Amino acid sequence: MWRFYTARNTNWDTLVTSTGTSTTTAQSDAIPVRVHAYPSQIGPRAEPVRDGPDIIDTWGVDRASPRETIGENVTVEVVNESYTPTYGLAVRAESVDREALRVGGIVRGVNATIVDPQVGSARQLRESDLSAEIVSQTTSNATLRVELRDNQTGAPIASNGSDRQYPIGGSSHSGYITVGDQRVATNESGVAVVTLDEPGIYTARYHPGTWLGHDPAYVGDTASVRWHPLGTFDGWVAFVFEVGWQAIPFVVTFYAGRRFLRMFGPTDSYYRNQ
Repeated sequence: MWRFYTARNTNWDTLVTSTGTSTTTAQSDAIPVRVHAYPSQIGPRAEPVRDGPDIIDTWGVDRASPRETIGENVTVEVVNESYTPTYGLAVRAESVDREALRVGGIVRGVNATIVDPQVGSARQLRESDLSAEIVSQTTSNATLRVELRDNQTGAPIASNGSDRQYPIGGSSHSGYITVGDQRVATNESGVAVVTLDEPGIYTARYHPGTWLGHDPAYVGDTASVRWHPLGTFDGWVAFVFEVGWQAIPFVVTFYAGRRFLRMFGPTDSYYRNQ
């Protein structure tokens, strides 16, 4: 919500009249002022307050607080932190009188442009198909290939890895995929590649963008995959080799101990003579 205040430049409080021979200073009868706009803490609101429509989403660009630019003698309820000027609203209501719908602009009596509710009001909602598979692995890591497609048409779904909300009519596709604690985006072919460093069971989850800004809009999907170095023949070979290599010092120590006991321990003839 934008608020306004007027402020004057004190240099205009007096006027100086100069001639070729003298200079006269006089108080100004007219004090010019300038209108300043500032972001208020109130934010956008819908009227009527109780039984009016609900604002379910807003869009804008983050800006820094302008508090430092306001004079010390001006006291207004300006936002203290970063704020987002609203350039788009998503509003929900049980019943809407389209003829009576108005969006007030920043200047009183001036209405903002309203997207025609008749255009694009219906949204296709489709199921997504998310698949995940291990395509390569070593004893220390694995490469996971994640593919996201439209379950109805088979077309790839590209995501930008963002949960940013775009207004109705926006062209950029948001949405992202999480694999463990990693967030990834799919390319134009609907594919993302993830490197796994720890063995375990991983769940890939598709978080689609809001239906407000996408047509068609998608339902999320999940896919699970298990990875362990011992899950393949090469992994077992590497494991046996590593165990054998680590066991060599123990085998040598055991063999040396047996030889030592035979050198200094009692012999078989000693037991027979007894």
